[in-house]
Amino acid sequence: MSNKAQSTISSFNPKKLARDTGTWVHDHPYQSAFIGTTCLVVAVPALVAAPALGAAGFGSLGVVGEVTDQESPLVGSAAAAAQGPAVVAGNVFATLTSAGAGGYGVPIVHGVVQGVAASAGGLFAGVKGWRKWKKAPKGAAEAKEQEDTAEVEKIEGETFVSEAPQSREAKL
Repeated sequence: MSNKAQSTISSFNPKKLARDTGTWVHDHPYQSAFIGTTCLVVAVPALVAAPALGAAGFGSLGVVGEVTDQESPLVGSAAAAAQGPAVVAGNVFATLTSAGAGGYGVPIVHGVVQGVAASAGGLFAGVKGWRKWKKAPKGAAEAKEQEDTAEVEKIEGETFVSEAPQSREAKL
């Protein structure tokens, strides 16, 4: 193990990490709630999938709210309304019915729920980063950027600064 890795590991302080994390959570309650909820849904997708399937009408005994009496005024569930005579094994409706009943559709639906939750988390982080980038102080950032990218030439005792690349605001 390298010296840098050893020093990093030896300087790890769990109490400081916990304190810093608690401070961040206190300062950012909405972001913390979103991140926590996203992690929870990714870890346990049944928290979302089971109630959503039940609300849509995919129950443990199949489609809930099927109207067997054609003269009945009952509307039934969304799943019952969507069910048609052409339900083929393996299509989306059959997979959702299977998931509601605890069959082969469960891991498929859970995977979709996890993917949506992870994508929402990534989208949230991307939007937050973009907003932070857009709100960055322009004067200090531009001065630093010009300082880093400009070429300074000394000719006959005078200093000339060649044209620096355009800043990100000028490009937009």
